[in-house]
Parts: sequence; C-alpha cells; structure tokens
Amino acid sequence: MDVTIIIPLSRNVPTEVIESVLEHHRTNHHVPILISRTNDSIFNLSKARNMGACMTRSKWLLFCDADIVFSKDIQEMTDINQPVVRGTIRRDDIDPVHRYKCANSPILIQRDFYFDVGGYCELYRGWGYEDSDFEHKLPVAPVDYNAEALHIMKIHNEISGNKLWKYGSDDNKELFIKRMSEPVEKRINDDKQVLTEYLK
Repeated sequence: MDVTIIIPLSRNVPTEVIESVLEHHRTNHHVPILISRTNDSIFNLSKARNMGACMTRSKWLLFCDADIVFSKDIQEMTDINQPVVRGTIRRDDIDPVHRYKCANSPILIQRDFYFDVGGYCELYRGWGYEDSDFEHKLPVAPVDYNAEALHIMKIHNEISGNKLWKYGSDDNKELFIKRMSEPVEKRINDDKQVLTEYLK
C-alpha cells in the first residue's frame, strides 16, 4: 500500500501532545507518517500540507490533522481506486472516550492528481475555507467513504485554542468568495506556482 499520512503542525506543538495519534496510526495502519511543520507567526495549514506533499513520493497522500485518528483500515480507502476519496462528513455526539466523528473530512488523494490541481491555496491563514477552496478546484467530485475519522478532543481543544492556530473565518471567508469569482484555471495556475517552489 503506497500511501503516506501527512500531519501538518506548527513548530510550537509539543511532540507529546500528538504521541497518542501517532501511536494509533503506527499500530493500526502500518504506513509512513510524515510530520510537516511550519514556522509562520500564524499557522498556515495549506502551506504545511503542500510542504508535506513535496516531501514524499508515495502514490497516495492522506491528509490527517493532528487531532484525528481513523477507525477503519486505510487500505479500504485506496481500494476504491479513485483520484480523490473524502471521508463521510458527519458529526456525532461526544462518545464515552471523548471522540466524535469529524465535521470536516480527511482527504485521500493520488499525489499526481494533487499536483495537477495545485494543492492547497496558501493565501488562507490559520484554518477555515482552505479545504472548500481545494475541493472547488477538483475536476471530479471526491468519492465519499465512511472512514470513521474521529477527533481526539484533548488535542483538538488545545490546538483550537492556540492563538497561532486561529480559525480565520472572516478573512478567509472573504478570500474564498473572491477566489470563487475567478476562473478555476487561474486559481490552479496561481497555486501551482507556489507549490512547485518546494520542489526546486
């Protein structure tokens, strides 16, 4: 199974905070895990994902935030054999082990396809709307799959409350609206120019 899990982080997140997530992936999925870190004053989630994509040659990339674990075998997602697979977007009540199904979905994507659409737009800061922007660049709709992606609440709350990981809802929403008024070809080409800089 030629897949790498990419976990984006800022430099200030202690290693011990995510150790339980890493251990889960090591135990249950047996695939390489790549931690992609950035030094930005406000964390740039898109940049961290793009940098991670450029650091691996795996056929498949699975973008997994630091507070997410998977209950199902990743092999089942790759077996669908489509360019991009999205975990089912569902949110449930917090369960007894303080996990809940993610409101936003993890993305499994073929690496070549990721580069074809320019990866994530790095104009977004913090988190919010960068994933919607990315999906609006895709020439095919992602195939949905119930990956049973779960938030680890302890880690989720720490990251969400960190000022460097701010949810850039207002600025990012305005940027998203502006970009949606532009031709998709322009957005892809603009993002490709940024993405390919990491490959030089």
